[in-house]
Amino acid sequence: MRAGARDVEKAYEMATALQRGWPQKASGRLVPVLYAYIAEPSAVQKAKELGVLLIENRREAVPLEEALKTAKP
Repeated sequence: MRAGARDVEKAYEMATALQRGWPQKASGRLVPVLYAYIAEPSAVQKAKELGVLLIENRREAVPLEEALKTAKP
């Protein structure tokens, strides 16, 4: 699939909802992950802002280390 900024936002929202709804299952630092065949530049930018690990066609468009810098504890 092709990922845009809204897809990254949805992945982030779903991960944070999981952490709020079931804190015992998602304890510690949560890093949402989104895999896309093609990541638009807007998706890469939004992933950097929100701390989402973005994988584009078997390569990290936003590396884990960068996602961890902005991920909320």
